[in-house]
Order: sequence, then structure tokens, then C-alpha cells
Amino acid sequence: MLSQDHPSSLKKIIFHGISYGIQFKDAQVFSEVFSFIEILFQKAELSLSDQLSLYSARLCVNFEMFSLSGDIDFLSKIVEAFQAIESLLDKHPQLENRLGWEHFASGEYYEEISYLASAKIYHIAGKSFVTLYQKYSEVQDLSYGMQSLAHALSIFPSNLRIREDYAEALICFGLRKGESLYIEQGIAQLSRAIFLCSGEDVVNQESLRFRYALATVQLFDVSYKFEHFQQATLTLYQTIQSFPNLVYLWEVWGDLLIRFGWINNNVKLVEAGLEKFSIVQKKTEDPISLSSSLAAGIAILGLSLEEPGLFRESRLRLLSVMKAFSGNRSLIYALGIIQLCSALYFNDDANFSSAISCFQSCIEWDYNALGALQKLFDAYFSWGVKKKSTQLLSKAVDIASRLCSLRPEVFLFWSDRGLALKCLAEATSDQAYKEIFLTESLFYYRKAWELSFRVEILELWGYSYYLLGELQENIAYYDEAYSLLSQIDFSMASFRAKLILAATLLGKGNILQKESLFKKAEAILIDLQQVYPEDENILLLLGKVYLFFFWKEKTLDLGKRAKFYLEQAASLGCPEAYYTLGRLYAVEKDVEKAWKMVIRSTCHGVMITEAQWLKDPYLANLRAIHTFREFLANQRGLLWGSKTEMKIS
Repeated sequence: MLSQDHPSSLKKIIFHGISYGIQFKDAQVFSEVFSFIEILFQKAELSLSDQLSLYSARLCVNFEMFSLSGDIDFLSKIVEAFQAIESLLDKHPQLENRLGWEHFASGEYYEEISYLASAKIYHIAGKSFVTLYQKYSEVQDLSYGMQSLAHALSIFPSNLRIREDYAEALICFGLRKGESLYIEQGIAQLSRAIFLCSGEDVVNQESLRFRYALATVQLFDVSYKFEHFQQATLTLYQTIQSFPNLVYLWEVWGDLLIRFGWINNNVKLVEAGLEKFSIVQKKTEDPISLSSSLAAGIAILGLSLEEPGLFRESRLRLLSVMKAFSGNRSLIYALGIIQLCSALYFNDDANFSSAISCFQSCIEWDYNALGALQKLFDAYFSWGVKKKSTQLLSKAVDIASRLCSLRPEVFLFWSDRGLALKCLAEATSDQAYKEIFLTESLFYYRKAWELSFRVEILELWGYSYYLLGELQENIAYYDEAYSLLSQIDFSMASFRAKLILAATLLGKGNILQKESLFKKAEAILIDLQQVYPEDENILLLLGKVYLFFFWKEKTLDLGKRAKFYLEQAASLGCPEAYYTLGRLYAVEKDVEKAWKMVIRSTCHGVMITEAQWLKDPYLANLRAIHTFREFLANQRGLLWGSKTEMKIS
């Protein structure tokens, strides 16, 4: 008769102990099984095959203990056991697919080939790695989890649970890396699982269809592509039609519609999203989250419709909930959106500050909270543009940088990053930094263009090149701007694109002194002025066109036309019009008026460098009387006088 510590007896105890523990969910039995596994490990005559089986048994028991207790330490022990298995297989590849321990039931020794048992071990290891990733956010854990689950699926391709868990790992990896390819692979795995799932298995069908619908939304979250938005909305519609009890999907659908409506300034989508929320208002299992989404959606609708009364309605709705659930994350995020909408409508500093505070709180809870980061960018950027604040715009650039690293496939974030840098360049007075920021913006616009091929990117990209050309008086930058803007179908081009194209032609014309370029610009501007007769930018550029013609031809009528447009632009608050009027008076040899206008322009914020002063051909008569040093002295005197007046008042 065999003793209890004989290997054959220990194997039987381990096998039956694991079977009993799994059947009755008995943690005490599992604890005793651990002891017997350790005793058997000490036996000198233990074969490599038995070692593999014991590591497999240890891994399985630890997973069962984790399932019962939720103690994360058991997952670490699973990883240790799996690493030991991998190490043995690296040295002895002939033992591949011998990870089962069913032969322990008889206490016999033989090398068991068990594909199902091996698939189970890789499945458990994969799930454990993924769970560790969800706990600690270590990408390496997720990568190991994907590899293990892929191996399990290759052994047992008909197992729905393995396929679903593998799909989940792929989707998690895609979200973490911001790469749509992995999410598409996850969706393909879910689609295959749905196909394999028996039509009679309604519970599994519902679970898989639910996960499939969420995955299509997550695909849009990573790409922001219109086709992925369409795919997600269609899938949500079809899933809800098949399983109307899935209330949460109505909320996901509503949120998706409102987010896409916000991005594209589409009020109909915002209204449709709110309609989805209202359908499930009395059925939801999470009324706080739904209340937050409703309040935020109403505020966004108010901004889209320019109805400030909706801001008050959404704020009152939210505050009534916040009294009962203060500190709730979703409520604070919604409050931030309401404050941001109010700030954007009223241009109010206090609301901007409050919105930023709310979004920063959300990010403190979740550093990579994408929604909060997006809205924080909107707040910093809009406020920075309003205040012409380099500090606020620098923060907007930093947030955009984080968004690009989290979602590298979203063209909008690269475009926003370029736009924030362009605005930062316009806000700073340092010429060197202007050049640095504008040059950097070109890279991000190129990235946005490569991801989207959207016409509006060409417009923004071309404008940065135009500003660089203007800053450096560099024909190469003007050529790049013209090349990009010329790719836009002129009949479909926006007002802004046509205006930048005209300004680019003027810039090139000034450097090359080519009348034909001014003629082209004139034709564009005359057409624009018929539609926008009081636009200060059109009037300024027309003034510059006729200033050039007057300077070349010395025809009084051309001088009068230049003066007419420039005075109109100045009356509408265009600071540069004063400087251009000064240039006009200098060409007319009215040096006194020219001097006054040039000085006046600086009082309105126009920056004039020494290079501009010395190179400007229109100022030749003014330079004959006044020096740049004089100009600086007058500028400082006016600045000191204005500061003194402010202090006295």
C-alpha cells in the first residue's frame, strides 16, 4: 500500500483536490492542494513532464483563488508559474502541448498530450496578464496577454470564450496605442465569435453583440474617421433593434452623436443624441451618468443654437443632482462642459477659469481622460486666443501634444496642435519664437493632411507658410503657400482660403515686383468685396494693391483708391491700415502725415522692425527725413506717456 507522500498518491490528491475545489468553489481545498503541489515538487524523481503539469496545476489553482478572493497577489503567482512553464518549454520544445494534469487521476507517469488543457493554461495566463494590465496599466503585461491568448486560440480555435478574451485584449491594446488596426482585428474576432455562436444561445449572442457594438464606438474613438462613425451608429442601431433591453447602448449612442456633433458643429446630431438620452431616462441603471450627459448635451445644444437660456437650464438640472452626489466625476465633467459653453458664448473669463478647473480635476482622477483633455484644450485655446495670452496658448499646445500621443491617428488633434502653435506665434512679440512656432506648425499640418486629406488642412497649412513668408520676406515660403492653396478648388474654396491666396499673391508680388501678381490678387479681392463689403482684411489688401499701382504709375486716381480702402479699413479697427496709410503718404511725399500714421500704427500694436524700416521701398521719402532711432525714441515716448496716463487715471 502506497504512503500518502508517494508521488502516485500525491498526484491523485492534487487531481481530485483541484476538481473538488473547482466544483464547490472551496478556497480551503485549494490551499491544501497548494501544499501537496509543493511536496510533490520536492521529489527527486519528478520528470520534466510532471514539472510542467505541476506548474500548470499551480497556475490553475491560483486563478481559481483569484476568482474567489479578488486578491491581485494570486495573479502575480500565475505569472511566476507561467514564466516557469515558458522557461521549461524553451529548453525542451518537445514538451509543447503537454500542460495538462489529467493523468494525475490514475497516479501513473506518462507524457500526456492534451491540446484542450494546454489551451486552457494559455487562456488563463492571457487573462491574468490582461487583468494585471487593467490594474497597473503596464503595456508589457498586455502584450504578453495578447501573445498567450493568440496561442490559446491557435490550439483551440472553436472556443468562444478564448476568442472573446483575445478580441478584448486586441481592443485594449489598440486603445492604449491609439492604433485602429488592433481594434479592427478585435472586431473581426468578435464577428467570428458571433458567427460561431449557436443561434439558440441567446445569452452569448447578446453578450457578443453588445461587445461588438462597443468595439465599433471604440474604433471611432481612436480614429475620428467619418466612416467609423457611420459604422458605429449603424451597429448600435442594429444591436438595439435585436436586443432592446440593452439600455446602456442608447446612452453610448447618444454620447457618440453629441460628441460628433460638437466636433463638426452639427446641431442636428446634438439634438439626435439628446433624443436617445430621453428615450432611456426612466430605464437607465446609472441615472447619475445619464443626468450628467443630458446636462452637458443641453449646454452644447445651447451653444450650437446660440440660446444662452439652455445654459441656465442645464446648470440648474446638474446642480440639483450635485447636491445629492457631490464630487462625482461625471457630474464635474458635465459642469466643466456647461461652463465652457457659457465661456465660449459670453467670452467670460470667470467661466473659462471654472471650466478649466473642472477638467483639471477630471484629469487628476484619470491622467489620460481623453474627453477632459479635449475640452481642456478647447478652453485653453479659446481663452488664449481671446486674451492673446502666450501662457494660455502654450498650455493649449501642451495638451494638444498629449492628445496626439494618445491618439496618433486622429487628424483633428494634429491640426489643433498646428493651429495652437500658429496662434502662439501670432501672440508672441519675439520674432525668433514666431519663426520657431510657425515652422513647427508646418510639421503637424502635414501629419493632419496625411491622415485626412481634408481641404481645410490645406488652408491652415498654407496660412502658416504665408505667415513665414511675410515674416522672413522669403519667396520660397510664399511659393509653398501658393502651391497648397492652389490645390483647393477655387469655386469650392472658403472665404478665408481665397483671402489667404490673395495675400500670398501680394507677398510674392512685393518681393518680385511683378504687376501680374497684384492683378491676380486684385481680381480675387474685388469678387470678395462684393460679398463682404465691410471686411477690414479685404479693404486692407485692396489698399495695398492700389498702393503698389500708385507707387509704380504715380496716377492720382490710384492713390485716391488706395486711400479710400485704407481709411475704411482703419475706421473698422484695422491697426495695419494706419501703417499702410503712412506708406501711402510717404509715396505722396507728405512726410509729416506719413510719420504720424506710422507712429500711430505702433500705438495700435503694429510691430515694425529695423529691417522693415530699411527695406520698405514705399518709405524712401520718410527715411530721408527720419531715422529708425528717431522712430524708436518716439515709440518709447508714446508708450511711456500712455503708461503715465493710465497711472494718473
